[in-house]
Amino acid sequence: MNIEQEMAAVRSLTVFALIANAKAYAETNYEEGYDFFIECYEDREWYDFIVRDCGALKNWGDIKKDMDLRAECYALKFSESRE
Repeated sequence: MNIEQEMAAVRSLTVFALIANAKAYAETNYEEGYDFFIECYEDREWYDFIVRDCGALKNWGDIKKDMDLRAECYALKFSESRE
């Protein structure tokens, strides 16, 4: 295996781990606005969510922060629609 193949393998494992963590975090916080992630995100959406526009992977702290912001937005939007 050459270095490029090894790097691709490590990236794949990292992507898998980050997506698994994000899914678990969403499931744990399902009732606090994170249901959108569980109900609407397929693997491709998860991948797009954890990768920056430049192609680099986000770190867990940034993923969690982005999830928190998005969940807060969805929860607010949902609460406003019920008024």
